[in-house]
Amino acid sequence: MTTFAKNTKRIQKVLEYFLSLPHTKRKYEDCSRSVHSLRVAQAMTSESEIIIALLHDVLEDFGMEEFSNIQKLTNKKEQSAILALTKTKGADYFVYLQTVRQNPLAVSVKIADIQDNLLTAPNETKEKYQKALEVLGERMKIVR
Repeated sequence: MTTFAKNTKRIQKVLEYFLSLPHTKRKYEDCSRSVHSLRVAQAMTSESEIIIALLHDVLEDFGMEEFSNIQKLTNKKEQSAILALTKTKGADYFVYLQTVRQNPLAVSVKIADIQDNLLTAPNETKEKYQKALEVLGERMKIVR
């Protein structure tokens, strides 16, 4: 059973939608994308942050056609954060982070996202994530 800092009807509806998606992709060898998103959501404290965390990779993983489903489950602020967190294919990662920085909800989720990625990412990727945390205003020691 997954537990969050808050457990509302909205969170439950989003969780049901999220779990209905075919989560076969793997973030890294030892971590499925669904497990990753659930862990990011568990690090959040507000209802909006939890909802955004659950949905933060959906558009990248399943395509923009999922946005209509996301709109039914979220408010405008949450939608804006989810869009800010959606990196388009081929976009420079650090330019993308500048977009994330413009949205406080997106920043909170992205920091937790990166911190979770640091747990399972290969060593050659960890330096990039450390730099990303600095761009977002967060400092964290690299775990090797």
